[in-house]
Amino acid sequence: STSKDAQRRPYVWVGKGATPYDGFDFFGTFENYDEEVYSYLSPRILEYGGTRYLIFGGFYRAEDKVAGQRHYQRMMICKLESPTRFATKVSVISEPDKNWEIDGKVQIQEGPFPIVTPGGTLYVAYAAGQTNSNEYCTGLLRFTGSASDDLTDRTKWTKLPEPLQFLDYENRVYSPGAMVFVPEPDGTGLWGIFHVKLYPDIGYSHRVLFAQP
Repeated sequence: STSKDAQRRPYVWVGKGATPYDGFDFFGTFENYDEEVYSYLSPRILEYGGTRYLIFGGFYRAEDKVAGQRHYQRMMICKLESPTRFATKVSVISEPDKNWEIDGKVQIQEGPFPIVTPGGTLYVAYAAGQTNSNEYCTGLLRFTGSASDDLTDRTKWTKLPEPLQFLDYENRVYSPGAMVFVPEPDGTGLWGIFHVKLYPDIGYSHRVLFAQP
């Protein structure tokens, strides 16, 4: 759904060939998806330790989204049996409890992007706070278990106490968020790609892409 207040379900497109240029067929919703979850936002497929997962932000239950009263988006994950079928119920692994994740009645974790370091440590970057504010920012979760541990185990996730990126008035960086990582062409490093507003107090307008090594 594209409605901001409607329940969002997880859908799948299946590739027709070996490359994205071969086109896609619409599959529909994931089979066996957890219907108790009210809204799936920005889901990503993650493979770690030989197991495939779906990680996303969103509203865990309908009471997390009450217009004018509550907007509470958590970070959630589940195991996948296949690219089109859930293997488990959804588990919450993190909630917005830091002041930089909270703007009045709006508490947000969304847009997860997983990254594994050369040493094998799994991090998940995510956007936090109110999207149309100056303080929208980038948080970071770290998985403290090993590759053989279950990513749905909330006790093995920790949140960095401060955001990876935040508002910087001196350098005119407003609302940095929605971070994704891409490798250097030669594989020697990573670049972060994210959006920033050019001016303060402009809502959703004038957002541009930035890159940072």
